[in-house]
Amino acid sequence: MPKYSVILRKLQNLRIFQHPVFQKFSTSYAKGTISLFAGLSLSRVILALGGLVLARWYGAEHFAVYSVFLSLAMILPVIGNLRLEQMLLLLQPRSDIRNLFSFTFLISTLIISVITLGMWVIQKVGFQVSNLNTGWLFLSGVGAIFFAWNLNQQAVLVKLSKYKYMAAAYLVGAVVTIAAQILFYMLDNQEGGLIYGWILGVVATAIFLAFFTAKEIKIPQIPAVKSILNAQRRILYFTLPSDIIHTVANNILPILLIMFFPKQEVGVFALAYKILTTPLFLITSSVSQVFLRKAAELKDQKPWMLHRLTMRLTLYATAVMALFVLLANTIGLYFLLWFYDSEWNSLALFIPILSVLIVARSVSAVILPVTLVINKNHYALYFNCTLLLINLLAIYLGYIYSSFTIALAAFSLLSALAYLVLMISVKSSLNRYSHRVAA
Repeated sequence: MPKYSVILRKLQNLRIFQHPVFQKFSTSYAKGTISLFAGLSLSRVILALGGLVLARWYGAEHFAVYSVFLSLAMILPVIGNLRLEQMLLLLQPRSDIRNLFSFTFLISTLIISVITLGMWVIQKVGFQVSNLNTGWLFLSGVGAIFFAWNLNQQAVLVKLSKYKYMAAAYLVGAVVTIAAQILFYMLDNQEGGLIYGWILGVVATAIFLAFFTAKEIKIPQIPAVKSILNAQRRILYFTLPSDIIHTVANNILPILLIMFFPKQEVGVFALAYKILTTPLFLITSSVSQVFLRKAAELKDQKPWMLHRLTMRLTLYATAVMALFVLLANTIGLYFLLWFYDSEWNSLALFIPILSVLIVARSVSAVILPVTLVINKNHYALYFNCTLLLINLLAIYLGYIYSSFTIALAAFSLLSALAYLVLMISVKSSLNRYSHRVAA
């Protein structure tokens, strides 16, 4: 931990975090963001480097099955949590936080268990929910439950400003995941090694976080929970449906692709998408939760400052991602084609196609949480419905033309256009909100 503290202090001295905008918002915001960024950066480096090697070891087809498993495991927690972890960030009394936090454990476990059982029954009677066998389907539910618990625990730690524990948890999860996946490969368990390793990493993260959040758990008082849900009902009415659709739209593509196209192509796509989205995930995950908490504080008192911070963070995120995409399409591609064998040659085509989408996503990634603060949740709902339709349209075009490349190009270009329209809409609404409140 001393070495980690030294690294954290050095990161906090970077010039970008000495900017007056960050200083005006208090040091806790900057320290919280940098702490999460440090933990996420180290964990993502571990996962990225380990993932590149493991993809080569396991092969494109096993990597495709792993990506389908992860897609399902990412969708279930959003449905099971009911986005109550976002409510936790907006609550004030400690008693309300503990009540809702305890309730989320129960409700997420129940909902995910019921959905997993339902999918298992449907698949048993002959209808394919996905290309996963019933064993992988069951494990996706188990992993989703622990992942949902992690989201809830992380939200509480953010609310209590205990960022360093979150950062450490990211590192624990990354190290355990990669170490376990390497171990399973050495034991010649190529079929399920990636999946088993991921589950062990999620479980290890949940146990680590529990050391710091267990004291916040109590028997939930249902009347108090009902009162909280009623006060924050806009999240249930708009944010929850929007986030479910958004998560489905962002994760359903591998599930659908593997039903119509060869596993090898799906595996190459999954790796290309993972490479390009890793830094974007790093930026949004480290900033969004802390930013949402700060935005809730500023929305009424200093709306003009909220507008300025949002635009500046959007500019930084876009600049960083544009630079990364440029490097990925030049030096990065040269290295990847040298490192992998011929079954991965399509990376040279898939990475440039997906780069258009990644840059467009970076423009709106930071600005999207603002819709929750300024009560424009319906923007995200409309956008995510559009994104889901784009996924389905892309699959349809690829199917009728028997071309994986056409499906990918349609998905990337149309999604990029949708993200840019969203950014313009939210920026306009934020500008009107800051002027209205100021007046």
